[in-house]
Parts: sequence; C-alpha cells; structure tokens
Amino acid sequence: MSATDRTRAPRKTKGERRDDIAFAALRVLGRGGRKALTIANLAEEVGFTNGALYRHYASIEHIVAEAALITIEAVEDTFPPSTYPALPRLMLLARERVNTLAGNAGHAWMLRSEQAPELLPEMTVTQLRGLVRRSRDYVLRAIREGSEAGTIRSDIAPEQLTVIVMGTIHALTGAGPQSGSAHADATKTLDALETVLTSGREQ
Repeated sequence: MSATDRTRAPRKTKGERRDDIAFAALRVLGRGGRKALTIANLAEEVGFTNGALYRHYASIEHIVAEAALITIEAVEDTFPPSTYPALPRLMLLARERVNTLAGNAGHAWMLRSEQAPELLPEMTVTQLRGLVRRSRDYVLRAIREGSEAGTIRSDIAPEQLTVIVMGTIHALTGAGPQSGSAHADATKTLDALETVLTSGREQ
C-alpha cells in the first residue's frame, strides 16, 4: 500500500453526503435566497456533479426540506433550560440565537423568508412557525418571571419588552456570517439590551 493510500481520507457514508448537500443548500440560500438555489449552483457548492445530487435527493424540494430540519434542530438547541433564573436564561437565549442565526444565514432564511413555505412540506412549515411562536412565548415568560422577581424592569409591559428582545435578535441576525468586528458589535448590542431590561427595575 502506498503512502497516499494510507493517508487518504475515508469515504463518506451516504448519510454524510446527504448532510453535506443539505448544509450546502443552507449556505446557498443564506447568500442568495431561492433564486440562487439551482442544481448547478448546489453541485458546485458541494463539489458534486449534477447527477450525483440526484442520487442522494429526488429534487431541490427534498433537499430544502432536509435543510429545514437542520435549522429546526439548530434553533431548538438555543433554548436554555427553564430551570435557569429568568434574566440569565433570557440573555443566554439571545446570545445563543444570535450566534446560531448570524453564523449561518440559511437558518435565518428558513425562519423568515416568505419563499420557504413554497418549497417545504406543510408539516415542516408548521414546525418552523411553531418554533417562532415558541421563541416569542419563551421570551415573554422569562420577562414576566424576571419582572415578578425584581430582576427585570416592571415599568414597561412584558409584551413591549418582548418586542424589543425579539427585534434586537432579528436585527443582529439579518446579515450573513459575522466578521470579528460584527461579532464584537453584536456583543455590545446584547450588553446594551441587558441594560435596557434591567434599568428602572425595583431595587
């Protein structure tokens, strides 16, 4: 056996190749949206031939559906345990959500694009919309708990503070992957958000 054969990377499994394609779809969607997601562009992104893609997925729609499941799993992982105190729980959610969505613009596309439902199975669309509702409810519940405990301000209605928190996350994840300076700006913005949430609270 030659040295080249001994050092050659092991062949990927079919499941790993399917994952590569789905993650590539997220990258393409994050950069250019639905119009950019063609078989040719996707094949180039993942390093396959057009025909090789069809050996793993029957259609673009099947690829996007798999990519959506990756998004759902990634976003689900940003919810901190409900046992954490309200304010740390809320801020950890915000930081994890910003890191996840800003780090992969395809995730943000799945959650926000009006084009996504046109490509996805109804059940997957329902899951994505449910995830958005759950996120808002999670933030609102944490704010209410923190307000009652005195760790989050009570002079502004929890519903209004929820809009501020969700709007901040949305604003920080509207662009593509963050550069170092953009990440630093996001950190400063989230620190400012925490100040907003705690200013005016009862001492």
